Parts: sequence; C-alpha cells; structure tokens
Amino acid sequence: MSVRVSTEDNLHRALAKGGEITLLAGVHTGSFEAATDVVITGEEGAVLDANGRGSVLLVQEDNLTVVVEGVTLRGGHAELGAGVCVVANSQVTLRKCRIEDNRPVQLRAGGVGVAAGNVTLEQCELGEGDDIWVLAHGHLSLIHTKLPGQVAVVEGATATIEGSSVGKLRLRGSPRATPTATVIRSGIAEVDNDEAMPGNLRSEERRVGKECRSRW
Repeated sequence: MSVRVSTEDNLHRALAKGGEITLLAGVHTGSFEAATDVVITGEEGAVLDANGRGSVLLVQEDNLTVVVEGVTLRGGHAELGAGVCVVANSQVTLRKCRIEDNRPVQLRAGGVGVAAGNVTLEQCELGEGDDIWVLAHGHLSLIHTKLPGQVAVVEGATATIEGSSVGKLRLRGSPRATPTATVIRSGIAEVDNDEAMPGNLRSEERRVGKECRSRW
C-alpha cells in the first residue's frame, strides 16, 4: 500500500497500516510510533515535530523494518532518544535525514537512543545537542553522517562509524558486558574510553592519548 500524507491527514493512522508513505512538505506535529513495517519518504520540506512531547519516532515492536528518508525530525523531549528511540529488535534506517532541536530529559540521547535492534544512519546530519546513545543489545551503523556531538557506546552495545564526522566517541562498559566501536575512515575529534571499565576500540585511525583524529 502506498499513500501520500499531508499535514491535514492522520499520519498515526497511516503508520498503523504501514506500507509506503510519502510525507508531503510541511510540519507534521506529534510523537509518532512505527508499529509495523513502513517506508517513509519525505518530500522537500517534510518535518516531524514532537512539540516537546516524547520521542519524535518510537520503535518498540520486534522484527520490524522501518525506513525513513529525507525527513527532518525535531522537537522531541524524552529520556532515551528524543529524536529517534528504538527499544526493540528491529531494523531501522534513517537516510538523508536531519535530526535537530531535540532535548533529553536527563542529558542523555537528545538525538537517537538505541537499546536494542540495528539502527543505521546514512548521510544524515544531527544538531549540536542531538547526541546518540547505544546501550544494552543495540547496534549502530553511522555511515557518511555528520554528528558534532557525542556517540556513547555503553554496556554490551556495538557501533560501526564509517566515513563520518563525530565530535566525541565515548566507550563505557559494565561489570558484565563490554562495548565495541569500529571506526573506519572517519574523523573523531575526541575519544573517551573509560579507564575503569573500558570498551573495545577498533580503528584504522591514528590515536593520540584519548583523541583520535583523521580526515573526514
């Protein structure tokens, strides 16, 4: 099923049915949940704005395939993933998206929060305060993406950063689990690998102290 959704239509209803959704230009206000397989393609100027009420996009159902392309996600306010929150074993891809002006509840994951599943950001841009947190059983692939803030990979999470620009990469394990980050041809301004419970950092880049610098 393929539908075109304007700002006057019910995007919640379209998401519940799934399929292919073309998001027309304009601001679509609300906190939205993908509960079935869906591909959302935004026309130029398409915006999802949570208006300070929860995550802009939430995925909490297992075994889904969710793709969002060409959309700006903003105005989220949540504890984990104010822009995008994934807490289920699903495949979530954001491509050519802008994630900006989202606020975490406790200075944690203003941009994207991944507690489970596989999340890919490809050719995306994030705002200054839109950090990414990957924890527990989550995996993040950051491909040709610009993130001026932080990627935090904690507990047993994994992340692959390829061809991207990142302000800070933070690794912190737990007594029971160790995170792993793989950096490929990326510019990482700073790496903070916890001294007490470090993670595994696999990188082709040159490292000086806690900093990892390369061209992006």
